[in-house]
Amino acid sequence: MEGIILVDADVVIDYFNGIATISDAIDVLIKNDASGIPSITLFELFAGIEGKKRLSAIETIAKSAIILPLNAQSAYQTGKIYTILKKEGKLIGNQDILIAGIAMANNLPLLTRNIDHFQR
Repeated sequence: MEGIILVDADVVIDYFNGIATISDAIDVLIKNDASGIPSITLFELFAGIEGKKRLSAIETIAKSAIILPLNAQSAYQTGKIYTILKKEGKLIGNQDILIAGIAMANNLPLLTRNIDHFQR
């Protein structure tokens, strides 16, 4: 999966909202078949949709991106992340830990604005 960049929900929402720098970046990723979406991010997007237009947009992105599932390898990585963060008293939301685990298990970068959570 070399060259794939995972995209977090906040970035996809910015894309939908037409934020120019994000829109341009996502368009390039889609054009080059280089966008990936963790299955957890896809859940977040579907859970937060408002209206049929947004649903259609999410479905279109889901069809054009590589969807990375939570599998045994990423679950193991997620467990390691959770344990470390808990021990350090720096826990973040479970969904973000799952997304980080999927990214790390697949050795892929994550495009997000939520730097505070993911740099831990």
